[in-house]
Amino acid sequence: MSAPGEVPTTRGETRLTAKAVHSVVQGVAEEVPGVLHVKVSGAPRTYLAGPGNPSGGGLHDEDDDVRSEGPSDGGLHLTLDAGFAYPGAVLATAEALRSHVRRELVHHLGEPNVQLHLNVAELVPPGTSADAPRVR
Repeated sequence: MSAPGEVPTTRGETRLTAKAVHSVVQGVAEEVPGVLHVKVSGAPRTYLAGPGNPSGGGLHDEDDDVRSEGPSDGGLHLTLDAGFAYPGAVLATAEALRSHVRRELVHHLGEPNVQLHLNVAELVPPGTSADAPRVR
């Protein structure tokens, strides 16, 4: 609380829904060359962004039913299911994806504590749509 006549340095909180966090992650993930599509899961229902939390951001567990997947350390625990262009350097693309997402989450959300689980769910050959049904 500010003293009388003192200007407060904070004016509230910024909360992001899991859908908003997923949208940010999906958008930055698809900027990586070789990444065709990404499905994101694992964020809490709401995420408190900004400097008001120990890690820069954090989980908002106001209600008992709001929980994160993984340890409650104030960071984000996300799973990315990605489709990569193939042939291509799968391991190099995976590392570029992890690095880019972490760097951009610090930039966009102020969140330095990010645990990413990456599943390369699909390798898509040239001339094939990532959404096209596969022949088995």
